[in-house]
Amino acid sequence: MQPDSNPYSSPHVEPAQINRPKPVREGDYFVAWLLFSICATGAGAIAGVFVVATIGIIFRVAGLSPDTIRAVAEIGGFIAGLPVSYLFFRIFVTIMIVSKIM
Repeated sequence: MQPDSNPYSSPHVEPAQINRPKPVREGDYFVAWLLFSICATGAGAIAGVFVVATIGIIFRVAGLSPDTIRAVAEIGGFIAGLPVSYLFFRIFVTIMIVSKIM
C-alpha cells in the first residue's frame, strides 16, 4: 500500500465504463400512461361485466329488488376493476419506465 493512498477510496473507473441509465423523457411517461389507461379501461370493463352479470343473476334469483341489485353491482364492478388497473399499471411502468432507468 502506498503511503499517500486512501484505503477508503473506490478504484478509479473510467467514465466510459459506467453504465448510465437512459434519461426518461416526457414522451415515455405519456406513452406509458396512454397504453395503461386504454388497456386498464378495456380490461376493467370486461372484468366488471362478468362480476356485474354474476351479481345480477344471483341476486335476481334470490328475489332482490332491481335497485338493490344495481347498487351492489356498481360496487362489485368497481372493485373488480381495481386489481386489473393495478396489474396494467405495474406492467407498463416496469416495461416502459423502470427498464430505461436500470
